[in-house]
Amino acid sequence: MSKVNTFENEIMKLIFHNVGIPNLGDATGILPSTSNGRLYIALYSVSPTDSTNGTEATYTNYARVIVAREVTKWTVSGTSPTRAENIDAIIFPTSSSAETIVGVGICFEPAGVPKYFNTFTSQLSIINGSIPTIQIGQLKINED
Repeated sequence: MSKVNTFENEIMKLIFHNVGIPNLGDATGILPSTSNGRLYIALYSVSPTDSTNGTEATYTNYARVIVAREVTKWTVSGTSPTRAENIDAIIFPTSSSAETIVGVGICFEPAGVPKYFNTFTSQLSIINGSIPTIQIGQLKINED
C-alpha cells in the first residue's frame, strides 16, 4: 500500500520544517515540536542500510553538521516522490587525516543512528586538508 502525495508531503514537512500533521489521531493531529530542533548530518566510511547503522567517519576533526528543522534550511516539494533538499551548503570540519567516505545519513540525535541514508555513486577520498562539502540542493531525501 502506498501513501498519497499529500501525506508524503506532510511527513516531510513534519521532519524537515517542524510543521504538524492535522487530523491524525484526533482533531489536533500530530503536533510539531515546541522548538524547531535540529537534524544531524553524518558521513560514513561504511554506508548504513535498512538493517545496519553503517560505520561513521572518523577522520581527525570530523563532526556531524547540525542543520535546523525549518523552512529556511530545507525545501520540501514534488510528488512521487516528495523530496527534501538542503538550501545551504553543508560544510564538514577540515580533515587532518585520510579516510574514504561512501555515504551520508541524517540523524535525529547528536550520536544517534541514521533515519535517512544514501550511498554515494562514487566514493569521496578525504585527505589532509580536505573540507567535505555537500553543495546546495545535493542532499536529496525522498519520501516514497
